[in-house]
Amino acid sequence: IANHVARWDGMGWHTLGSGMVITTSYSSTRVSALATYKGELIAGGYFSRAGDSPAQNIARWDGENWHPLGGGLSYDAETMIEQGENLFVGGGFRDAGQREVNYVARWDGETWWALGGGVGYSGHYGPFCDPFSVSTTVYSLAFYQETLIVGGDFTNAGEIEANSIASWDGVEW
Repeated sequence: IANHVARWDGMGWHTLGSGMVITTSYSSTRVSALATYKGELIAGGYFSRAGDSPAQNIARWDGENWHPLGGGLSYDAETMIEQGENLFVGGGFRDAGQREVNYVARWDGETWWALGGGVGYSGHYGPFCDPFSVSTTVYSLAFYQETLIVGGDFTNAGEIEANSIASWDGVEW
């Protein structure tokens, strides 16, 4: 059983260890993002175990085993992209490792880093709307001329207004 992730060799499908699972009974496991980083496969999504290892929503495959990636993410990963020595990850998570990153983060191989104040919602929601019930998620990441382009459900990037798309130049939004 592949459990949400498998490898195709041109002739058939093969498992990657025992795959991914979520250990809570109220949610469904999913792998929603795959990327390579420093020659290894990174899987992101919504899971609490990768193979035999506890792994919060992101893990790396070394060719034989799954390993957690830097303390994991507080919620799901939806998109990833490698650029130079960094892996950029976006999704529905507020924290990466023990750091508040607000839905988009940079992994340098050892540590998670925030991109400024991240992205989120700002402004007036109405008298009966809880701003924490608004679902911020980063769904797309791409590089264009050395600038990270971030797309998703958000109204601000750092301190600036951004209507679902923003750019990060490595220093500011």
